[in-house]
Amino acid sequence: MHERPTYLYSWELRLTAQTSLRPFSDFYTLPVAILTVAVTESQFLINGKPFYFHSVNKHEDVDIRGKDFDCLLLVKDFNLLCWLGTNAFCTSHYPYTEKLQICDRDGIVVIDECPAVGLVLP
Repeated sequence: MHERPTYLYSWELRLTAQTSLRPFSDFYTLPVAILTVAVTESQFLINGKPFYFHSVNKHEDVDIRGKDFDCLLLVKDFNLLCWLGTNAFCTSHYPYTEKLQICDRDGIVVIDECPAVGLVLP
């Protein structure tokens, strides 16, 4: 199994609104990955440390549901990535769900392809 670095930090955001009856306040925690990326002549570095890609390609669509998001299938996919020892994956050419924040939590690097399927330039 290859080591997966975790880059996740949390920020707490607080929201307050005034209603006609009383003020209402709520908060939520926003997970954010903060990292630096650099490329030398011979290495790819994340946060100054060498990173070797053990990567696969990933599509979000599935044979039964098409491009519909399914949380259970996402968990299954990430368990398979873990089982394979994968620390990165390449997306395909369409926009992906925000649910890929799970990658930050699990230390998986996403190589995001430009979502330009069907783009026709003059």
